[in-house]
Amino acid sequence: MPEEKFKECKIKGNEMICKVDTFFRAMGIDELHPDKFFDTFYEQDFGDMSSKEIDDYQDEEYKKYTADVDGCIRNFMTSHPIKGVSDVDVDFAKDKVKIKLSNKDDFLTSIRLAMEGYGMFYAGSNKAFIEQTYPRNKDKVIVTHFGWLKEVPAVYGTRSISGCIGRD
Repeated sequence: MPEEKFKECKIKGNEMICKVDTFFRAMGIDELHPDKFFDTFYEQDFGDMSSKEIDDYQDEEYKKYTADVDGCIRNFMTSHPIKGVSDVDVDFAKDKVKIKLSNKDDFLTSIRLAMEGYGMFYAGSNKAFIEQTYPRNKDKVIVTHFGWLKEVPAVYGTRSISGCIGRD
């Protein structure tokens, strides 16, 4: 994803904040966006249910679904082998994904190792990674390359965000 697409992400202190669509695109989970999920959901036949019953049912299903997606993203971003993330908050109403970074260097290492493990790139250290990428600024390298974390399941054999949805 070209750098201009990441203008919707920024690092403020120890938080990386992205628009929901930008985060979902970068992580390769567009199909999990509630808008796409509910495009088909609203086409269902609800039989004899009243409009209020349908609205209540859809609201409840939306809350359950977004809570599941939020939980799967949080699990993925805060579990081994991804390091340097203390928490993630997905707020669909405010169109924000907040990633709380406990250690930017560890988070950058996780990104670099995902890239190196995927086989398309080798830097060997965070310093070399920053020097080899544009722009040569740690925060911007994190923001423009965090999407490589979607390759963690392929590199380490762990569960993907998409694989988490619908599992107990």
